Amino acid sequence: MGRHAGMQPSYIQNSLTFQYAPGAVCNTFESYNGNSFGEIKRRAGSGEDHGLLTEFIKMGGTGGICYPWEPGYNNNIVYGEYFFPAYALGYNLVDAIYQDMPNILFQNVVVGDPLTRIAYPRSTITLTQDSTITSGDFSGRLIVPEGITLRVGAGDTINFKRNASLIVNGSLIIPGAVLNFNGYSNLTYNSGTQITAGTFNFYGYSSLSYNNDQITDGSFNFYNNSYLTAKELNVGSGEHLIFNTKTSLNTESLTISAGAALTFNDESNLNIKNILQAVGTEVNKIRFNSNSSLGLIKIDSASHVELNHNNISNINFE
Repeated sequence: MGRHAGMQPSYIQNSLTFQYAPGAVCNTFESYNGNSFGEIKRRAGSGEDHGLLTEFIKMGGTGGICYPWEPGYNNNIVYGEYFFPAYALGYNLVDAIYQDMPNILFQNVVVGDPLTRIAYPRSTITLTQDSTITSGDFSGRLIVPEGITLRVGAGDTINFKRNASLIVNGSLIIPGAVLNFNGYSNLTYNSGTQITAGTFNFYGYSSLSYNNDQITDGSFNFYNNSYLTAKELNVGSGEHLIFNTKTSLNTESLTISAGAALTFNDESNLNIKNILQAVGTEVNKIRFNSNSSLGLIKIDSASHVELNHNNISNINFE
């Protein structure tokens, strides 16, 4: 949009003439779109054909991000990849833009009430007794305290919607059930958690934060920029972790037991900062798989690596 799309400098006033909703924000890739405030004054010379955030505010917009001076290299630009989703999820204006700001520079100027938000944090439910839930959608934060058990019946499917979270400090028993975590939702397993079976699917920037000792039961599938983070992770025998389409497993230390398998498809990767230990047996090997040559294992140069009896297919090491 704007000069890079061949539009006239006054495109905001002349073309974007619809009624803006309360909380509407603007972000354009124009070097001098913050040249003036309080009046419509474009920068002479290289900025004379740039639109202005001032015009967006004049037309009824609420705020946005702009540049009073050339932002320079690409890594100084707010592209909107994180800004708009974060704003839609309930981050206030300034925090949402900060999520997308590679560097804090004088060129990056936030305009509008910094505390503006268009969605509010979702409610929190803390279980006080053993509970069972059935198929349905969940949009808040659900906490399972230590000593409490949450059960989901076989054949049931729970969909955690955008920005929802499940925090487990007690027990999660879901044999034959499916838990889906969608856009920016999160599952956190803390130390001492007990898990029984089940399938876990993570989609679109959702995440699994694993602070337990070992993944020993369940099927874990990651899709479309979702990820798993853990300080120390042990993958038990028979477990199969599948990472699809730009997903990642990020850990300081990874231990994989004989008979386990990790699959990294379509630009997915494994990032290890400290220790990788994958010791299988001649009969019960550990499998690293990829559906292309784009699966990648990144290991810091100071790491300790021990690989024995592994079956490695289409995986690159870096």
